[in-house]
Amino acid sequence: MADTFLTLDIDAYGITACIVKLVSKKSYIKETCRITYKDLPEADTARDVFESAWIYLRDHMDMTSCSAATLLIPSSSVSFRNIELPFKSARKIRQILPLEIASYLPAPEEKYISDFHILDIPYQEGHIPVFTASVSQLDIEKYIDLLLSYSIKPEIITPKGTAAAICLLKENPSLNNFICLDLGDHENTITLVYNRKPFFIRSFPALQYKPEELADTARQALLGFRQTTGFDTCFDLFITVDRELKGIKKIYYGLENLLHYQTKYQQPDEAFHHKVTLKKINYANLFAQLHPHKNAGLLFNFYKPKTGLNPIFQKSLKTFATSIFLACILLICSLYNLHLEIAGLDEQIDTNKNKAATIYKTTFPNEKSARHPLLQMQSLVKKAITKSNSTKKNHQMSKESKYKAAQVMAILSDIIPETIDMEISKFFLNQSTLVISGTTDNFKNVDKIKNLMEKADLFKQISINSALADKKTDQVLFKFTIQMSEAAS
Repeated sequence: MADTFLTLDIDAYGITACIVKLVSKKSYIKETCRITYKDLPEADTARDVFESAWIYLRDHMDMTSCSAATLLIPSSSVSFRNIELPFKSARKIRQILPLEIASYLPAPEEKYISDFHILDIPYQEGHIPVFTASVSQLDIEKYIDLLLSYSIKPEIITPKGTAAAICLLKENPSLNNFICLDLGDHENTITLVYNRKPFFIRSFPALQYKPEELADTARQALLGFRQTTGFDTCFDLFITVDRELKGIKKIYYGLENLLHYQTKYQQPDEAFHHKVTLKKINYANLFAQLHPHKNAGLLFNFYKPKTGLNPIFQKSLKTFATSIFLACILLICSLYNLHLEIAGLDEQIDTNKNKAATIYKTTFPNEKSARHPLLQMQSLVKKAITKSNSTKKNHQMSKESKYKAAQVMAILSDIIPETIDMEISKFFLNQSTLVISGTTDNFKNVDKIKNLMEKADLFKQISINSALADKKTDQVLFKFTIQMSEAAS
């Protein structure tokens, strides 16, 4: 059985597209095409460069058999962070992750899409190590919307540099701890893998680095691992390339000789095996591991399918257009009737203006006559209200919540057992008020959750705003309003 899909390798200079075909668990590249942004036709300069490059690739490749795609984006466009959280539940981590990493992102005011891995290293209770990756939501949505408009679903969107390390893992089941230095035409990526999970990722431009500089980069990754974990683990060093790069043999032998010399004649505190392995990544095998329909596994995947009614509108476009046309006719008739009514209301408006002027003179005898008495009265009333409440509002604005979202989620995780199915959909914390919305199995669980939360010192008063049955999902929708205790720390 044959399976065909598309891969797009996106970098700062252009896009490389490959059509990959899988036949009986074997893969080969059926067709490939590369377009650089500087070589795009001048007529396409008004479009976004990605869209222009995509149209060029569509015109020069036969993509009719491709309904799914894998996108490889530059690692330099992704923000990687190691953080600690007080719980290990993947569902809870997804809910709290945007709040925890917001301050670490390069542009906190923008929206980001994040993914994470729970690291397989020893940890203290309440300090779960998590490795996160975040990328601009605007860029990802641009890729998704454009490909979906051509009926191609980008089911995997992942950093390219880490894909080589994941390929090494899948091809070598016995390989546990290693550093992968992936050298490309435009970007180099170093990935530190511990216990078969990525622990550290860093990317840098593909300049003419000397072997000493590349060895120093690998050492820095190892030093960061040691400072974070305190482990003296021994790592293998792999250099991966996807094609024959100029000077790669010189870099390979230079690194091997350098690390071997240091291991033999100096203190072996670098914790490297002296042997350096040069591994040429087979693109067809790599893409087979990145099949869109397979589980992404250890890959960071930024594809988040949108929910909505777009497919319905696309299928019933003619019916929707007819409805809009009839609605326009109805609107025109309504506007005509409204015009007739306005003519009759003009006299009443003049009468009301005279009444407003009389009330203004009676209420504010010390004020001068106003051309628009109603507006003037509204302005005077607003000034009075603003003056009386300004002190109170300023005091409230100066308050800051002393509670952290992660702290509250940790307490909820401790007091509510796993036997109670509780899914939190909304989590709003403002000063000393907490609002939680979500779903559970039955109405009895709503009362159980409330009773369990009342036992926590952090929660002063708990109110059930609502508890309704959802017939579609056979769940109970609940909403709690919680006043936080002033004495809690």
